[in-house]
Amino acid sequence: MSRLRRAGQDQRQFALDDRTIDRCQLSALITGRATQPDQRLKIEFRLWNVAKGQQRLGEQYFTQPEQ
Repeated sequence: MSRLRRAGQDQRQFALDDRTIDRCQLSALITGRATQPDQRLKIEFRLWNVAKGQQRLGEQYFTQPEQ
């Protein structure tokens, strides 16, 4: 079974079985979320290499919401 882990305060585990990966020909997975910890919006995402179970890229952005 391929396992992907997201590091952070609220660490969660993503699990995909090999049949799902093969059937979908899945090679990458994007996870993300949007939160508003203060007056700004925080957008985070991670790109995972499914075959290796490793994070390929992770970014976070902040912006002011429109009034």
